[in-house]
Amino acid sequence: MAGQRGHSFYATYFQPLASEKLAGDWQLPGYENLFLDLPSEVVTQYLRRFGWLLLSPRDGKASRHTDLFATYAWLAVIWGRKHILVWSPQDADSAPLMECWLEAGDLLYIPPLYPHQIVNVEPTLSVTLNGIRRHQVPQLRAAAVADYAGWRRHWQLAGQQSLVDSHFGIAAETELH
Repeated sequence: MAGQRGHSFYATYFQPLASEKLAGDWQLPGYENLFLDLPSEVVTQYLRRFGWLLLSPRDGKASRHTDLFATYAWLAVIWGRKHILVWSPQDADSAPLMECWLEAGDLLYIPPLYPHQIVNVEPTLSVTLNGIRRHQVPQLRAAAVADYAGWRRHWQLAGQQSLVDSHFGIAAETELH
């Protein structure tokens, strides 16, 4: 049963970042994100696929991972406390590059391709959003081409996949493979 010890999250399905009713109640941090240059109906889909409000129990965790398709992430804690380890992508087998504890009101930026692990020290409510900056597009393109089936599945866009692909120059790349 969700919420019992051993489960990572009480709720991961609630995605208010994509809610039109709640859109005026919050604002994205002022950091370049090329996903937001897409048409509004695609941005809504992006927020559903790359943004999360997570209600998590004590000891809930995200095992060591890198974020999907070479995106960066920002993580904000609304209440609770998280313990985070971040490794260098060039030396991921060594000791962590950084260790930190986030508390209510703290925000952490995680660069693309940096492996990280998150453990809740206590029950936590947090917001996470992945994004892409202009200089990261080649990394995103390479990751999407390497797992194009996963890229298409992740977006699940009805009739708009080619628009997203062409925005990042992915369509031309996939035709070469």
